[in-house]
Amino acid sequence: LVLIAMAPDGTPGGLCFSFPDPLNPQLNELVVKTLAVAPAWRRLGVGQWLVGEAHRAAERRGLVAGVHALMWEGSHSRAITAHGGVIFRRYALYEKHL
Repeated sequence: LVLIAMAPDGTPGGLCFSFPDPLNPQLNELVVKTLAVAPAWRRLGVGQWLVGEAHRAAERRGLVAGVHALMWEGSHSRAITAHGGVIFRRYALYEKHL
């Protein structure tokens, strides 16, 4: 499920990429993998609208929950998920200089 918010001038203003969880289909969960909003459209509710539309589309398809994956600690999108969502798992990221 890919949703694109278009600005009035026809340029993309935001993107939400999500899909039904392929590893646990029995859970009927949506995985929200990527949320991006163009700098000119940030803090105007575009991200919240995109996530809400993804949730509504998932519900129409019979999914019952959404997992917002790989959110970094300082992300503004955490404020969107904080309304009704709970942290249920944390990850560590590792880096190796090549």
